[in-house]
Amino acid sequence: MDAPSQNTDVRTAAEETLCPSCFKPIDESFHFCPHCSAPIGATSTLSPLGRIWAASFFLRKLYQRPWGKVIIWGYLASLLLPILLALISTIFSLFLGSM
Repeated sequence: MDAPSQNTDVRTAAEETLCPSCFKPIDESFHFCPHCSAPIGATSTLSPLGRIWAASFFLRKLYQRPWGKVIIWGYLASLLLPILLALISTIFSLFLGSM
């Protein structure tokens, strides 16, 4: 009775790891795709630089879409508006409080 071959070095196309963004084959040890820079798996965002790289990938992909620029500017405006209002109210309270 012959034992089945235990060769694990040969990988079929179904077992190959693919990037979830560009669907190109990548090495399992990569944390980011070398073709499109997409984060691969949860371990890619464990380091601070990995988090920055993963967030910038999201913004780059969003910027390439037709409405992406509008969404990014709207997001920045929603962050800056409360800061601007707090700054204006602080300036007015300083001027009105000194009178």
